[in-house]
Amino acid sequence: MDTTGTLRMCRFVRNGIPEIGEYTERDGNGVCMLTDLDGSIEEITVTLKNGIMPHDIEDVELYDIPYKIEGTDTDDIPYEPDMRPEDMLPPGVAERMAYTNLILEERELGVIDDAEAGRLLAEHLPGLTNR
Repeated sequence: MDTTGTLRMCRFVRNGIPEIGEYTERDGNGVCMLTDLDGSIEEITVTLKNGIMPHDIEDVELYDIPYKIEGTDTDDIPYEPDMRPEDMLPPGVAERMAYTNLILEERELGVIDDAEAGRLLAEHLPGLTNR
């Protein structure tokens, strides 16, 4: 079964910096949700109830982006509004990613050197070989 829909996006300039995110309306105000790389979400009011933009916002544009996800059965996917992408990974994958991140963090902090990090990653990651 395919899943289709429309994602409402907003593009705007805040304090001279272009931004883009998902658009919604709350209490009559237009709100753009900006998702950071760490999964955190910042909500920015881009239009007020009276249609005026806040003083630090300019050039608000709204777009409807159609999407289609093929071969999905949404009945099998439980909806949890606070779910993060990493929560959807199978347990084995999440554990391997966590171990990979641990190795990389230990190398960045100087706990292990480059050679040791490389050896650990080569042992840990399937298909990784010295070329």
